[in-house]
This record gives sequence, structure tokens and C-alpha cells, in this order.
Amino acid sequence: MEDKKKEGLVEKLIEDEGEALSPAAGEEDTATGADFALDAEEDQETKPAEPKEIEPDEDGFTSDEDISSVYKSQAELEPEAKSTEEEPKAPAIDLYKEEEKPSPEEGDKAEEGQKGKKKESGAEILENEQDLQGIEAARQTFFKFYKKMNRIKWIVTAVILVIILVCWLVPNFITTGTDAEGNAIALPSEITLGIGIGGIVLGLAILVVYNIFFKKGVERETRNYFLGYYRGSDDFVFGSIAKERTGDVDAKLPPETFNEAGLYKDVAKVGSRDCIGFDYKGHHVTFSDAAAQVKGAKALETVFVGKFMCIDNLYKGNELVVYLKGNKRALPPTTLEGRNLLEDTKTMIVYGEHDGKRLLSKDVRAAISKIDTDATLVDFSIVVKPGKTFFLFGYEDNLMILPLEKPFDPYPTMHFKGDVEKVFAIVDALDKSIERQ
Repeated sequence: MEDKKKEGLVEKLIEDEGEALSPAAGEEDTATGADFALDAEEDQETKPAEPKEIEPDEDGFTSDEDISSVYKSQAELEPEAKSTEEEPKAPAIDLYKEEEKPSPEEGDKAEEGQKGKKKESGAEILENEQDLQGIEAARQTFFKFYKKMNRIKWIVTAVILVIILVCWLVPNFITTGTDAEGNAIALPSEITLGIGIGGIVLGLAILVVYNIFFKKGVERETRNYFLGYYRGSDDFVFGSIAKERTGDVDAKLPPETFNEAGLYKDVAKVGSRDCIGFDYKGHHVTFSDAAAQVKGAKALETVFVGKFMCIDNLYKGNELVVYLKGNKRALPPTTLEGRNLLEDTKTMIVYGEHDGKRLLSKDVRAAISKIDTDATLVDFSIVVKPGKTFFLFGYEDNLMILPLEKPFDPYPTMHFKGDVEKVFAIVDALDKSIERQ
């Protein structure tokens, strides 16, 4: 009788486990159409159990079922089965975004919507954006200097070559008189060699002096260009968020601040520029360009390039990590393995504990859903820790590399401005979510 009861209990627990492991239908935000449901891959031979809908609680948080007790009970009841049967391996997590092609109907609607619309050119945008005009003006000034220095470089190089050739060749044609037979007497070979070597020394001296002035001039003008670029960019991007800011292009992000986010392991070097600080609704914000590298087999290898943001918070729970997947150019975090996986969709992965996931209220999810990774923002990470929240924007070269020969393209910077505004909407939503905890 006890064996039958035990078998019946095991069957019930297995059925409960099947329900608990079924993918939960995500809460669809009617305002944004955002769907953060867990994706279920159908088995080719067996049909999975119907997904069980997760109801939001009063505060708008998801209340997922805790299945840890099911695992514990089954393990206690079936110790022999566990030791003899191999545990199923968890499916591999794809860290890259699954691109979805629009249906023919959606494609036709999009094409119809674009008819009659003319995309505003970069020049037209610059006419209306004074902050961005400063960037293009700084680029033009630096480019003129760059072309001028290139011309001077070729002139100096030509002068040095002429001096060396003259010092080596001309002495061979100089005579000091004639001998008894009337033959011309050339300069002694020691003098000829000395003049040749003197010409080389003179040429090298000119080259060294030129390089010193060239280097100082390039450093000065490059810094002026970077100051103009980032002043215009920061005013354009953060002007409506923070009028008063500290720091400039020379300010550096402390490596320990970057590493505190904990998304990349064994970081050997953190490069940065334009590390600025400002206050936002009682929080202190640090924002910077950043690039992280690790030691490779032969040289340093880049694991992150983009923008880094850190803001203090009042959170006291467990860490939460949200990663928005990107294209194949993205550089996903390298410390995700081994974390507790909470969600894995086509576009997003969430790691953490249950109390951390409670931060993902409907408002927070709606705010996150507005960020879309694409050819400019290749991926995006959020890390919420007690006391600090980190945002890592993985950006493509069209934003991170300053233009030189070609005119400034305002579109990546406009994309950046939109991303920052969306991130501060996430900050606002997280603040409300933290207050409820």
C-alpha cells in the first residue's frame, strides 16, 4: 500500500514538474506590444504541455511558481533513479538575436508607409541642430589641419632626400686641381664620406625637429577636435537630462568601476574617454566611452566597445542581469555561464534570483521593450546590484569612431540620444519598482 501511495505521489510530482517547466506566457503590454514570454521549442516527436499563464500580482510583478521544492521532493523519493539515469542536458543558450523576417503583408504595409516620405539628409539635420553643427565645424577645422600637415610632411621629406642626395653625389664631382698629366684631382675619399654622413645627420636632425613640432601640433588639434566633438555630442544627448556636468574628453573611467558591473572576466585593460558625471533625480550618474580588453594568445583582445553608465540606487536584493541580444557583431558578456537563468527569449536573457526578477514590473518591462538592438546599438546589458545599476551599450564603429575625411553623420548620434532617453525611462521605472519592495 505504501509503495502504491509512493508511486502515486511520484507521478503527481512529475506531472506538477511538467506544468512548472512549461514555458510561461509572457505578459503583453497593450501600450507597447512588448512580449517577454519564454520561448518554447517544440520537440519533434512529442508535443509539450500547454503553457500556464502567469498572473501579475497587485504591484504588477510576475509571480512565477517556485519549482525548487518539486525537484527536492522528487530527488528524495527517487534516489536510485537519479543515480542510474543521466540528467537531461539544458539546451544551449543562443546569445545572439534571432532576426525575424516580416510577413509579406507586413512588408507591403511598411513599403506603403514609406511611399511619399523623404528621409532627411545629414546636412538638413545639421541645419536645425546647433549642438551637432559644432561637431561638424570641429571636424572641418581638424581636417584642414590634417591636410596641411600632410602637405608639409611631404615637403619636409622631399627636402631631406634632396639634402642627402646632394651630400652624397655632389662631392664626387668637386675637384681641387689637376695633376702633372692634367687629370682632375677629386676630393679625398675621407672628405667625400664625411660630407655624405653629414648630409644624413642634417636630414635626420630636420626630421626629428619636424616630428616634435608635428606631434605637438597633432596632439593639440586632435584634443581640440575631441573637445568640440564631445561637447557638442554631450550637449545634444544629455542637454535635456542634465545641464550641469563634470568631466570632459580627458577624464577617464576608473577600471574598477567598469569591472564592478561584473559582466566581463579577466579584464586586463579598460580604455576610456569623456567620462562625465551628473545628478539625476537624486542619483549620481557616471557616463563614459569605454573599451575593455583581455589578454589573448599574442595580444590584447577586445571584449567590449561602447558606452558605459553607472547610477546609484536604493536596491537591497539579489543581483539581476538583463541582456538584450544583438547581431553577430555583438560582444556578449563573458560571465553569464553558471548564473541562474530566469528567462531566455529570442531577444532577451534574464539571470538572477526570484526577488531580483520582481524588479521586472510591467512598467520596467515596457521601458526595456522600447530598446531595440540593431546595426548601431549591437547589444545592451543591465546589471542591478545593491547600491548601483549598470548599463552597458555595445555600439558599432559608426558611433564610436570619430569622422575625419567624410562629413559628420548625425544619425548614429541621434540613435544614441534616443537610447539614453529610453535608459533613463528604465531608471525611473526601476526606482518605482525598488520602492515597492
